[in-house]
Amino acid sequence: MKIAILLGEQGMAVRFSDAGIIYIFEKRDDVWISEQKFDFLSRSYTSMSDLRSYMNLVVRWLGDCKVFAAKLSNGYYRVLLEGYGIGLWTVEGKPQHFIAQIESFYQMRQNGGVVIEDGELERFIVPIPHKTGFYRTDLRDVMLHKTALNSKEILLPFFKKTPFRQLEIICEHIPRWFQSELSALGLLANIESSDQGFLKIHITKK
Repeated sequence: MKIAILLGEQGMAVRFSDAGIIYIFEKRDDVWISEQKFDFLSRSYTSMSDLRSYMNLVVRWLGDCKVFAAKLSNGYYRVLLEGYGIGLWTVEGKPQHFIAQIESFYQMRQNGGVVIEDGELERFIVPIPHKTGFYRTDLRDVMLHKTALNSKEILLPFFKKTPFRQLEIICEHIPRWFQSELSALGLLANIESSDQGFLKIHITKK
């Protein structure tokens, strides 16, 4: 398993907006070591197009590493990395403070363990009072609490298991997988933009 971590001079996790170095860690003989590093200088890019090109270069350098850890950053980076199938973890401190937790999560997934239990779904997706079959979720909040999970892992179990009339989703971007999955599940999405910069998506059945 490989885990990329963005670290500052003191060996602490930093934000994407900070200068730092990306280290790719691999576990060998029960010890996490890093032999690959990449100087990360995203703050030197002032336009979104230049930043996007730079991040594409970073993704190519990551290669087959599909797990990334950094301090809480702008949601743009999560959207871009998710588009490349890279899970982003929000972390604090030095790698030894959090790397075992990340490893444990993916071991559970590989061994067929349950990543999201029903109790967790009930915490993420809540019923709207006095409106039977109506639910709401704020994916911005979900991503802060369960940072390795993407929108598909949060929403698909709900769509498949829960009888509902409408799910209201608040998010920063339209999940890319909606186009392929919603139609197959017999669902429709009505999208509204907010003046506050987020989207409100209403999911209903056809």
